[in-house]
Amino acid sequence: MDSIKLMHLLSHTSGIYCYWDDTYVDFVNKYPKHRWTRNEQLERAITVGNPLGKPGETFEYADVNYLLLSEIIEVVTGQPFYQVMRELLLYKELNLNSIWIPILEETPKGVKPLVHQYYEKYNWDSYNLDPSWDLYGGSGIACTTSDLARFSYDLFHSNIIKDTATLNLIFTKINTKDTTQNSYHLGLVEYSYRGFKGFGHDGFWGTVVVYFPKLDTSIAICFRERKKLFS
Repeated sequence: MDSIKLMHLLSHTSGIYCYWDDTYVDFVNKYPKHRWTRNEQLERAITVGNPLGKPGETFEYADVNYLLLSEIIEVVTGQPFYQVMRELLLYKELNLNSIWIPILEETPKGVKPLVHQYYEKYNWDSYNLDPSWDLYGGSGIACTTSDLARFSYDLFHSNIIKDTATLNLIFTKINTKDTTQNSYHLGLVEYSYRGFKGFGHDGFWGTVVVYFPKLDTSIAICFRERKKLFS
């Protein structure tokens, strides 16, 4: 049996069907206060759909890959994944004081309340949804756009991952057998804007952070109304 490797999870080429589909969103819409567990979401991923293919055969962005990665972190370290992230990503040392994961961690002192974010299609207000529906490694990190941009800048300047060879692994490109075109590397999206190449990631509500090497600049944006900025 072909095994799924860490690079497959990071590049979304694992072939695992994601728990997040139309019926999942419909359930969230009907039961917005349901408190999901990671195991509940992982179980859904293996029961509601068939595998997309063998590892490395196809690309399909799926949060389930990150959920598995967060569980791997906990198995290896014996600590909650969010605590390991906090330590390894040097939040305290870099004075990134606004970063936390709601319901899993306490809100940092002095941080202003989260903004309300909206999704007109379902008449959603983020305050009315239990954060667990989009959490556990796939999403859920809260912070100011300032800290988000600073984290991105520090990451690409080797202030977080000191070893350049290790950091550069993030740019690895996994070419799938079905030749599906995508701009994903290992947990990293490659963007192009007005001729400038950038690297970063965007999220469900429309939050996006991108570092542009040629400009030596990181930019973070947060929209109040859900926007799908990139495909």
